[in-house]
Parts: sequence; C-alpha cells; structure tokens
Amino acid sequence: MQVTLRCACPASYTQVATSGGHSRQAVAAPGSSGRRPRAIYPRIDPAVIVAVGCGDWLLLGRKASWDAGRYSCLAGFAEVAETLEQAVAREVLEEAGVQVDPRSARYHSSQPWPFPQSLMIGFTAEAAPAADATGPGAADAPPRRGLNLLAGPGAVAACDVGLLPSEADRYLLPRLPTIQVDTDELEDARWFHADYLAANLRAASSGSSPPSVLRGAPGAAAGEAPFRIPGPYALANRIISSWLHERQQLQALEGGSAEDAAAAAALAAVPDVCIDEGSFKYVLLRLSTADGLHSKLLVWGDSRAAYHNHVMQHCAAQVRALAPDAGLKLETLGGGRMEHYASQGVVSIYGFSSAFGQAPHDVTAALLRRWLPRHDISVAYNGY
Repeated sequence: MQVTLRCACPASYTQVATSGGHSRQAVAAPGSSGRRPRAIYPRIDPAVIVAVGCGDWLLLGRKASWDAGRYSCLAGFAEVAETLEQAVAREVLEEAGVQVDPRSARYHSSQPWPFPQSLMIGFTAEAAPAADATGPGAADAPPRRGLNLLAGPGAVAACDVGLLPSEADRYLLPRLPTIQVDTDELEDARWFHADYLAANLRAASSGSSPPSVLRGAPGAAAGEAPFRIPGPYALANRIISSWLHERQQLQALEGGSAEDAAAAAALAAVPDVCIDEGSFKYVLLRLSTADGLHSKLLVWGDSRAAYHNHVMQHCAAQVRALAPDAGLKLETLGGGRMEHYASQGVVSIYGFSSAFGQAPHDVTAALLRRWLPRHDISVAYNGY
C-alpha cells in the first residue's frame, strides 16, 4: 500500500478539516475498501518571536548551539492565561532583561513550525530608553539632551573641541536599556544599529563581503565570525527586514529634497569607522558638505601613524579619493588612543592628542558600537 509522507495515511485517502477546523480526518476515495479513518485533533503550541527596537537599534540574541556569528529575534512559547502581547514582554524580560510595554507589541505575520507542532507568531515591539537618572524625583526630571548627555571629563572634552549639541543627540541617544542575558536561554544578546544591519544584509543578498572597520581589510574583523541572521525562509528574517525597511522609509521622509539625498550619498561614500588592530592613535573628525548643512562624525585610527596629524591627513586623502567631486570638508574634534583586539572582541579608548586635544571618548565609543556591536568597548580619560 502506498502511504503519503505528508499525512501518513493511504494515498487513496484525502484530508478534510472537520469540527470547525479543530481536527483533520482522512476520507476514503469513493469505491475504496479502506478501513474507517480516525479523526486527529492536533495540538498546536503557540510561540511568539519578536523584533524589539529602540530608536535605530534592534535587539537580537543567539543560542550557544548556533553557528558562530548567527543572531536572531528573541522567541519563546506563550504560557497559559497570558495574551500573546504579554508573552512578548515576558520573554524579552526573561531572556535579555529588557522591559517592553505589551501595548507596543504589533502583530507582523506567522509561520507554522511542524517539528515540533508549533505556530510561530511574529511581532515587533519597542523597548523604552534607559532613564537618565534614578532615585527620588528622577521621574519628574526633564530628559537630558545635547552636551548635558556627557559628564565630567567627557563634557569638558566635548566643549573644548567644539562638539555640537545636535551631534551629541545623534550619537548618544537613545540611551539603550542595559542587557542582562539569561545564560540558561541565550549565549549572548546585543543591540544592533540599523546601518550595520542594512550593510550586512545588502552584502549577504549580493554575495559580496560585508563592510569592515579594519583599514584595508574586507569582511569581518580578524578572528570574528561573519554576522548573519536566519535565511529568507524564516519568519525572523522577514520581521528583521520589515523593521529595517520601516526605519529606512522614515529616514527617507526625513531626508527631504533631492539635494539632501545627494549630500547623504556623498557622506555615505566615506566609512564612519576605519581603525587598526593592536594599539594606535585615533582622531574623531567631522565630515561635512561644502555648505555645512549636512555632516557626520568619523573615527579613524592608524597603527602606522607617529602623530595624530598623520591620521587626519590619511583620512583627508581617502575622502578626496572616495568622493572626489563632492567638496567635503574635514574638521578635527580631538583624538586619543585605542587598543583593539578583534579576536577577543574588546576595544579600549583613552588618552588625548597634543595636537588636537582630547576627544569626547564617549561619543567615539557610541560610533564604534554602531559598527562593532559584538565588541565590548570601554572608555577612560586618563593616560596618553
């Protein structure tokens, strides 16, 4: 007797939904002499899977059993007597220690997962930014903005080198919630910036190497597995791609005119971060259009440079080569030193530049976290 693999019943039978869709029953074809089929009431275990955003950042995690470099949305089974939205908030809090308001959860789409008999139900949700302060009266205090986001030597350095309040807002906000990983559930969880995700997904779809922050080195940093997410067959991929598309649409609406788009393209031709391995000098720079209406910050470092000015001159030469007709301008915003060890996933930022002054290292670290999300980055204002 031929048996179909799909339903494990004789090939002469067909499946029909019965009991209002709560069961499936194999029905014998007319004239067949098969035995009376049995009605099956399959159990379905609903599981939520969620892309948690905070501004331009997305929370992703990984299990220890996964291939190196693979990250995905957080997920888990719904429990008895809770809504799917409550399951979203509970799973994110349990696995990553991040608070999500269940009211921010929005249904995206679903995917059957037959082994085991699960139904993956996809959501997007928003995490509230971390509070500026805690304690009595903190809830009534106005949120900090501009240079007030920096404190102590970082604030002094920002004022000395001429960091703009809008630049502090752009790179230091939102204040991302601290992640506390439940190691029984996940090996790691991180915030990933939309620019990093977009660049890596573009590279994956085109078969090219992902962008690298290492001077002259394509792809992932040495000793670091390439970043990737589940393939296009997976619901996680669709949710992440949809979240990213929405962020890009929002940026396009904020971009305005064709002139704004052209300026953004010229600035994008120059990498935000270009550093080395080991110990080296670095410079924080402002790259702007000729009219000064559009700008972004750069972090460039070079182990070959004897002086910070050499780093700046090398960056200027690369700007002329990458955007020769754009008329872009470079300004220094201080410097310091870095120790970068990709195989260990660590970056230390410290020190100052005799020529350019001390950079606000907290801003440098914020920019590095966009492009090195799997690194642990520390800041100190002492040392040379």
